[in-house]
Amino acid sequence: MLVTKRHGEKEYDNTFSFPGGRKEVADTEIIDNLRREKAEELGSDFKINIFPDVATTLAFTRKDGIPVVGAVFPALYDRGEVRLGRGYSEYRWVDVEKISTVQPYTPNLEEETRTALTLLDLCQRGVIKARQTLL
Repeated sequence: MLVTKRHGEKEYDNTFSFPGGRKEVADTEIIDNLRREKAEELGSDFKINIFPDVATTLAFTRKDGIPVVGAVFPALYDRGEVRLGRGYSEYRWVDVEKISTVQPYTPNLEEETRTALTLLDLCQRGVIKARQTLL
């Protein structure tokens, strides 16, 4: 499981989370948003196979009281080296069973991990018919 440590962020500075970010106006489709965020945060040479039609939602309230709703998309590593973008200070490959040992982490990281793994398993077994896209 790949987690990244945020750096310089007001609410979650020095906190581990999944890579990701918010949608921008130029992102006309969800796949555009996923492709842009992956390239910005992990580099264009780092490749993943993502299931863009399958996601789980997460919701939490930031420290400043602002509610956040997001989506977690299951993905598989394909190839390439991580080249962290601005806003991140480190990354770690973590054994799924040890995700709780990565401290500190954003709200719901353990729950997001379990749900994303369940979705990934269902996609790989063909229970959920979902396309894979290389990013």
